[in-house]
Amino acid sequence: MKLIQNIGLVVMILLPGIAFSQTPEQVDSIYQSPFEDIEVEDVVVIARSPEQQAKLRRDVLRAYPYAIRAAEIIHQINDHTDDIKKKKHKKRYLNKKEEILREQFEENLKKLTKTQGRYMVRLINRETGDTVYNIIKEYKNGLNAVFWQFIAKKFNSDLKSVYEPENVDSVDYEIESIIQSVNPRYVQNIKNQIDIAEPTYRDFQR
Repeated sequence: MKLIQNIGLVVMILLPGIAFSQTPEQVDSIYQSPFEDIEVEDVVVIARSPEQQAKLRRDVLRAYPYAIRAAEIIHQINDHTDDIKKKKHKKRYLNKKEEILREQFEENLKKLTKTQGRYMVRLINRETGDTVYNIIKEYKNGLNAVFWQFIAKKFNSDLKSVYEPENVDSVDYEIESIIQSVNPRYVQNIKNQIDIAEPTYRDFQR
């Protein structure tokens, strides 16, 4: 339950970018990322034109770093909250970290296109093992999950998306091929950029 709650902290930050991202798809013609460029090997994607292959690759590599960061944030926060005994102290610590993380990521997340937002939802499932919908349901409540799912649907997204890399009829099959070609040192470099401070006395104050 604690892990799910910590995932929820990250998802609450990611949701504005997922659900409300309205960046026109035309901006996909220019790939810009706040992260270091990711080196990948050549990937052969069948049944797509070269332009479609390039767009898929660009969208995946735009969304993937956020999923990696989300998983690393969850891991670090989970470690830090292990020794916090009082529920109110844990809540205050998480609230303060949420403010910091929101400042760091919210604006960049809003720049994602709808397609990139949908891929990020699926990749969060890949990295955490749970759907965004279930994460919100556990962290908040079922009503919140239904509400955010309703909003996401308005933007052609689905918070219940499950990553299916073994399904050859799913785009996840192609996405996984791209991700598997990413140089591991770049993945590790993204993880190394995350440094969630351990709780201090000040974190427990109002």
